Amino acid sequence: MTQIRNRRRVALALAAMALLLGTASAVRAESNKTDLSVLQQFSRAFRAIAKSVTPSVVHIRTKQKVAVGDTTDEDFLRALPPELRERFRKRLGPNQPRFRRAQGSGVIIRANGIILTNNHVVDGADEILVVLHDGRELKAKKLGSDPKIDIAVIKVEAKGLKFARFGDSDKVEVGDWVVAVGNPFGLTGTVTAGIISAKGRSDVRIPGIEYADFLQTDAAINPGNSGGPLVNIKGEVIGVNTAIASSVRGYQGIGFAIPIKMVIEELEDLIANRKIVRGYLGVAIQDLKEGLARNLGLPNAKGAIVTQIAPKSPAEKSGLKVQDVIRTIGGKSVENTKELRNAVARMRPETKVALGVVRNGKSVTLNLVIGHQPQDMLAAFDGGETGGTLRKGEYVDKVLSITVKSLTKEEADKLGIATGDGVLVTKIEPGSPVLDQEIAVGDVIQRVGDKAVGSAAAYRDVMKTQKLAAGIRLLVRSTLPAGGGVRRFLFFQKK
Repeated sequence: MTQIRNRRRVALALAAMALLLGTASAVRAESNKTDLSVLQQFSRAFRAIAKSVTPSVVHIRTKQKVAVGDTTDEDFLRALPPELRERFRKRLGPNQPRFRRAQGSGVIIRANGIILTNNHVVDGADEILVVLHDGRELKAKKLGSDPKIDIAVIKVEAKGLKFARFGDSDKVEVGDWVVAVGNPFGLTGTVTAGIISAKGRSDVRIPGIEYADFLQTDAAINPGNSGGPLVNIKGEVIGVNTAIASSVRGYQGIGFAIPIKMVIEELEDLIANRKIVRGYLGVAIQDLKEGLARNLGLPNAKGAIVTQIAPKSPAEKSGLKVQDVIRTIGGKSVENTKELRNAVARMRPETKVALGVVRNGKSVTLNLVIGHQPQDMLAAFDGGETGGTLRKGEYVDKVLSITVKSLTKEEADKLGIATGDGVLVTKIEPGSPVLDQEIAVGDVIQRVGDKAVGSAAAYRDVMKTQKLAAGIRLLVRSTLPAGGGVRRFLFFQKK
């Protein structure tokens, strides 16, 4: 009897174990199904983004005519073996047109053919060709551009095009999924995915870009992606892919996109080819260091300390002073100089705004009206001169990048000319346009255009009326031994 009971217990235990194992297997199977379902949903989401955005992304090819003997040609020739170098030099020939070709991406933002891209993709191009998603090739024209944030708008003649919609780049958070679409290395319609790695990257040094506030992403971005869209999981454009940080000229997990909000703020001006207007405060500023912050009695190094104030600027009118530390603008905190610079530049002139500053350890609020950013920011700090600085008979000409001074009697006598018969060239900056025509330190400029210049002040007044884009004519008396006393008319024009 006991044996029978024992057998029953064993049988029951085995049955219970089998039941438990069966249940566990069922749970695991159900769990696997759940995991697979999540991954399938994930895939469907990315497929939806790709299908939605890719038709609005274009491939851009450009062609730019370059001058004969362009350094690019010489670099190319020097890289060839000696036996091929002369053959290619003859083939290029002195009269053969030469072209520099480039490519990038863009995104259609209006059904009538308006396309957003990077300025560096189309800058200087003589021909712009757009390849649509359906394979059509259309010539495009440039409507407007802003090199300072590296944005351009081009247009093709077409209607009913599939266009992308904008999202809100301010609402993007670090860790959000994003997708980059473009034509890396000419591979059209390439889609890559990643996350937002960082926001507000204003400390990225990219040549030509003055106002950076980048979104950083690890979505693969490579040469050819420039100008293409960075989109959120809704398929909305939140940025324009612009640059990579790489030691190998390829993807290393760090890419940068211009936030779409920066683009939207000036988009209509770009489409209409209007001048981009930026705000102006009129201060020179620097970042705080820990030691300097402690010396000023500040709890941390946040903010921007004022080092100089431009005469008659909004800053001067507001009562801002040198050594004030700007901590907020318009109620928003300022971490460093680049944040302040970007914030002011993005404000419309005539905007009323409050500055929160720390002065001698105390918080002060100053109210001011944002001004119009001048063409020459440096000149604004030199008493408002548009072309340079006049101090003690010496004029720093920032148009021609030279310094001239009024002649003293001794200098004039030594040169054999009258005291008021010109101005003496005392300095020539590297890169000055006058270097190409062999003006030297010690030469005397006697006329600018049709006007005689007998002093540094007279030279300044005449130069105010001159434009390098239109051309500037000078009458120069050479003092070089080979041509001492020889007068020459020289003409300078910005190319």
